[in-house]
Amino acid sequence: MMRTDAQLKQDIEKDLSWGSGGITCLPRPTGAHGRSTSQRWFMLRIASVVAFLLAFGAVREAYADAGDFTLTLSAGTGWQASSPTGRIPTNLMVSPGVELLGHFLRLDIGLVADLPDIENRQFNIEVRPSLVAELPVVPIYFRVTAGLAGLAHGPVAVAFGPSVGVRAGLGFVSLLGEIGYIPVVESGNFVSILELRLGVAFGIDRADRDDRRVVAE
Repeated sequence: MMRTDAQLKQDIEKDLSWGSGGITCLPRPTGAHGRSTSQRWFMLRIASVVAFLLAFGAVREAYADAGDFTLTLSAGTGWQASSPTGRIPTNLMVSPGVELLGHFLRLDIGLVADLPDIENRQFNIEVRPSLVAELPVVPIYFRVTAGLAGLAHGPVAVAFGPSVGVRAGLGFVSLLGEIGYIPVVESGNFVSILELRLGVAFGIDRADRDDRRVVAE
């Protein structure tokens, strides 16, 4: 059956159209690797939850051979050295920890939340697992942090870096001061951040706590 020129022209216009009532076309990619922004954000949220669960599992596995427990409350602020430069918001951190090798090595799981003391900055929540090594004689310790930032509003970023601090106390309470270089990798951008922290740490003697539990039972 022969088709008229008008029909052929109409078929060509259908073939050249893109999603305008003609043929159905494959959707265009909406982001890197064909994933939309919402899809990438959802995947990063899942990754952050998985990382937290793995860290929590590591603490549970270490419980049997662990020493004393600690609880550190601290406040921090600092300076963003990468453009745009400026002071970063003050943040509060709660860090439960467990000693792995006597008093020389400790695993902390820090939960950080920003305070609204700087305008035009989004509220930020971070999870900061870290390993702390304390020197046996002088009250100096070293910390290596690897965590996730931007958990409140995104984009989720990786925060990592070393810190050094001093710690002095009496009994189960001690004061600490710490300075660290905690850069953040966000959407492929490397942001340098210097951070200063001041806080108080409480020690929980596991042996005494277990003895009290046995007496209670």
